[in-house]
Amino acid sequence: MNVSLILCTRNRRDILIHNLELFIDQFNIGDEIIIVDSSDRPREIGREDFGEVKPNIRYFHTLPGLPLQRNYGIARATCDLVMFLDDDIYLFPASLEKIRLFFIKRPEIDAITGALSERVLPSTFTRILQYAFGKLFFTSYFGKMSLTLGGLPILALDSYKEHPASFLRGGFSVYRRYVFADICYDEYFKDYAYLEDTDFSHQFNKKFKACFFDGFRGFHAHVSTIQRDQSNYRKQYVVNYVHIYRKHELGSPLKMNWVLLGLLLLNLIKSCLEKNFSFFKGTLAGIEQVYKNK
Repeated sequence: MNVSLILCTRNRRDILIHNLELFIDQFNIGDEIIIVDSSDRPREIGREDFGEVKPNIRYFHTLPGLPLQRNYGIARATCDLVMFLDDDIYLFPASLEKIRLFFIKRPEIDAITGALSERVLPSTFTRILQYAFGKLFFTSYFGKMSLTLGGLPILALDSYKEHPASFLRGGFSVYRRYVFADICYDEYFKDYAYLEDTDFSHQFNKKFKACFFDGFRGFHAHVSTIQRDQSNYRKQYVVNYVHIYRKHELGSPLKMNWVLLGLLLLNLIKSCLEKNFSFFKGTLAGIEQVYKNK
């Protein structure tokens, strides 16, 4: 099976090239790498940036927006499998061959996500807190790759073994190409596009079947949202979540408000622990915007 890798990037040319160099030798003749760049000052990336390589490398420049860029790449993919990796992720050795074999042996599976090792993980205390809030308020926590009763992602750590999945990481997933004849990424999501993969997972689950495959392994080498002021990210998270909840009719307004209360309380605790109240302020601003535009 051949593979179309879609790499969406913006203003991070050196990071993309550095990480891709670490695993580009896993690609064969017949595979392709599609780079969809929305940089302010684009510079083409091609085979000459990597020396002697087997896959075809195709470069495109588009307007910014992660869902828009992914859809642009999907429309140009020609291979059996379509893989998405964030530009700050690299694959572990032999991962691509294991992925090909998995799809050959498991024809009933339409997509996979995998075991992604993170450069930075929350502390044990924070993970316990997230788990407690997730069970009580249906917010996100770590567990088998799935969705909470509120429709938010449950994320599997890299130590988890193969299991059915109902949540697919946007920047670490592989699909049979026919999936995209029926669904696409929602271009409502702008900027950092928080939860765009949650929306896509809700679409996917209505028609298709996915798996967490522990042979699909990678490392998240760069943390893109570490900065002191988290208010815009937290606001986006809330506004995007409400869009998903209403779009997919995930339940009553009462349940949605319960989830929003959980997010507010969780980010208040996080703000106190980290002495950084932008987490709480951003969440509150998101909730205020939701009710203002109700």
